[in-house]
Amino acid sequence: MKEEELLSKAIEQLPKNFLLQYETGGIEHMHDGLARLLGPEGEVTTFVLEVKHIHRKESLVAVREKFSNFPSDFPILLVCNRLTSALVEYCVDNQINFIDTSGGAYIQVPGLYLFIEGKYVKEPVVASSHFTEGVMKLLFVLLSCPESLHETYRSLAEKTGISLGMVSKAFNYLEARRYFRKSQNGRRLMNEGELQVLWVKDYAISLRPKLSSLSLSTPVSWDEITLMSDEYWGGEIAGAKLSDGYLIPESGVIFTPYPLLQRWKELGIKPIQGGKLQLVSCFWGNFSLNSRAEAMLCVAELLASDDDRNRETARIINDNYLYLSESDLFSY
Repeated sequence: MKEEELLSKAIEQLPKNFLLQYETGGIEHMHDGLARLLGPEGEVTTFVLEVKHIHRKESLVAVREKFSNFPSDFPILLVCNRLTSALVEYCVDNQINFIDTSGGAYIQVPGLYLFIEGKYVKEPVVASSHFTEGVMKLLFVLLSCPESLHETYRSLAEKTGISLGMVSKAFNYLEARRYFRKSQNGRRLMNEGELQVLWVKDYAISLRPKLSSLSLSTPVSWDEITLMSDEYWGGEIAGAKLSDGYLIPESGVIFTPYPLLQRWKELGIKPIQGGKLQLVSCFWGNFSLNSRAEAMLCVAELLASDDDRNRETARIINDNYLYLSESDLFSY
């Protein structure tokens, strides 16, 4: 969304009887323009505009630092995309005036105080998937470790955590849809890029809801948690790692092969409904995840969260590890 679109959409979401008039084009490119906010009681406040996409706290820190020493007779007004609750809290704590595209607003200037929680209306979608749970588990191993395609069905059953019969059924399913071919020269996956996009997008529907999980409260520090052998970070913690720190994690997922209650007791973290740390049972068998498998799982988890900042992180990880078509993966 370009700056003009951000401005237009944010202005449309302003509360009734509020009006924002603006002129774009800042002084020596120091800001994006000036704006006059007209209130319902005739209040008029002039702001310096900063129009920017915000997906993480560091972007807000940069906005605050940019204008901390900027000589101006007017307060700053940030116009941005929908902010998460954590980013809104940062704005309030640091007195960053903003309006966003979800109708959220925080403005505190002499003679005017406005704080509105933004609305998030998720577009209704019909949940549909291309693959069954068994096919998803087989594809996770085949797509992240292509050499495994030539292993025996028994070996694949052990790696994927599905039955021997399900391995056969999954291959038949893929063959019938022309994603798999078997010949004298061996087995071959067809349209691997398309298959991988479908796997990542199907994960939230076909696989994630089937996994056993336990929600725990947020630890004092993510660094205080030590993973056991064959455990893996997922979600935002993995996203922070694979994006070289671009994402500052607010939640975390641990994929574990051990009983969930056993790990909860060992971690010593209180279970809580809707907690920010989730213990999730591994859906694979005796398969050691490589970097491609970790990236696939991470991107799938980030997209399943339906969080704007996580989608941005997923783009970075895709660029660095998966190289999948952005238009297909992010549905442009």
